[in-house]
Amino acid sequence: MLLRLMVIWVILFCVVSSAPAADSLEVQSFGEITTPPFDPADAERVRIWLPIERGGQCRVRINILDSLNHVVRRLVDRPLPTGYYNFYWNKKDNQGRFVGEGTYKYIADDCGRRSYGELEVRFHRWELSSRLVAGDTVGDIVILHLYEDPALVSATVLNQRRRTIDQPFTDSLMRRGEHELRWIPPQRGYGSVYLLQIEVSGYIHPSVPIRAARSQPD
Repeated sequence: MLLRLMVIWVILFCVVSSAPAADSLEVQSFGEITTPPFDPADAERVRIWLPIERGGQCRVRINILDSLNHVVRRLVDRPLPTGYYNFYWNKKDNQGRFVGEGTYKYIADDCGRRSYGELEVRFHRWELSSRLVAGDTVGDIVILHLYEDPALVSATVLNQRRRTIDQPFTDSLMRRGEHELRWIPPQRGYGSVYLLQIEVSGYIHPSVPIRAARSQPD
C-alpha cells in the first residue's frame, strides 16, 4: 500500500512540475507577448492575430505545436476582454530555450471558438550568438553575453514612450565574453526607469529596463 502511494505521489509530482505556468510568463511577459520584434519581417512570421468579438471576458488559450503536434509553448492562458489582439512569440519553448528553425502551428481557443494558423521560425546569427540579461530588479547594470567575436555593438536609451533620449555608443567593437553595460546620462535630471536597446551586428535585442548610473564603477 505504501509503495502504491509512493508511486502515485511520484506521478503527481512529475505532472505538476512539468506543467508550464500560465502564459509561461517567466519566459515572456504579457507586455512582451504583445510587443512586436524590432524587425517587421520577423514580427510578421511570429505574429498571431486574434479577434475577440464576443461580449464579456472569457479565458483565451493559445498553444504552439511542433511538426509532431507536441505543445512546445503555452503562449496565452488568461481571461481577455473583447478586442483585437496581436501576439508575438519569442521563438522559445516553455523552458525558455530557443526552438529549431522551421514551421510551427498554433491553436487559439476563445470560449470554445477555435482558430488555427502557422508560424515560421528563422534566426539572425546574433540572435543566437548573443544574450542580453537584466537583473531580477531594475538596476543600473545590464549584462551582454557574446558567444562569438568580433561584434559591432550599439546602445540606445529610450523613455517609456520608446523615444530615443541618448545613444551612449555606436558600432563599438566587442569580443566574446561578458560585458557589463551602464548608462551614465549626459546631464543630471534622469531619475526614473528607462529602456536600453542593444544592437549586435544588425540584430536588435528586445529592450530591457535600466536606471541611470551616477558614475563609472571604481
